[in-house]
Amino acid sequence: MSDHDELAMQAWAAMIAVVLRTTRAAEAATANAPVTATQFHLLRTLADYGPARQVDLAERTGTTAASVSQLVGRLEDAGYVERIAQGRTNYVHLVDRGAAVVDELIPQHSSFITERFASLATDRLVALVETLDILLAQQQEP
Repeated sequence: MSDHDELAMQAWAAMIAVVLRTTRAAEAATANAPVTATQFHLLRTLADYGPARQVDLAERTGTTAASVSQLVGRLEDAGYVERIAQGRTNYVHLVDRGAAVVDELIPQHSSFITERFASLATDRLVALVETLDILLAQQQEP
């Protein structure tokens, strides 16, 4: 295995560990919240981008269409989103109750994220974002 390949494997393992640990910590931090961290991510995406098709939500959130379908179903049952037909396509809309949850949780979420990245200087954080953007751009959903 080349040095580059070995570094790529180390980077992959580190990314997986960071994502899993951060996800577990986010779920613990939001244990008393009305939605899970994953549900909040989807609600926040709708708040940031507006109504979207489920396939677009999957792309924006980095999850599968099947996962988004399940999440949207649960969020719709809870009264946070609704699906509205536009032509032959259903769009997921954030409703007032969902927007209120996003507004309620943003300070807690921002604090959690800021804490997680506090050890990185601004230039390293910029480099991380640029690197992740490159990796995301080359990924194709299987």
